[in-house]
Amino acid sequence: MHRANAYAALSEELATWRRRPKAELAARVGQPAAEREVKIGGEVVNIEITASWANREQTAVRLHAVAYGPSHWRMEQLAEDATVALGAK
Repeated sequence: MHRANAYAALSEELATWRRRPKAELAARVGQPAAEREVKIGGEVVNIEITASWANREQTAVRLHAVAYGPSHWRMEQLAEDATVALGAK
């Protein structure tokens, strides 16, 4: 997996999720990972996104994104987080 290209795809996926309605992000907390396959440089890469509360007050959601490469011989993955403020409850 070409790390720079995979990171660009991962960042783009996180940016897409950050633009979703805040109520939708809050509803995703604790749900199974959302998965999507993307083709990067001829390789299929699986991207998973999970959501969790970023703080005790539940005023922000942390998005955790992981890109899994196609290698069967070694584990190839990149991970990145983003936090989206929801506002006061």
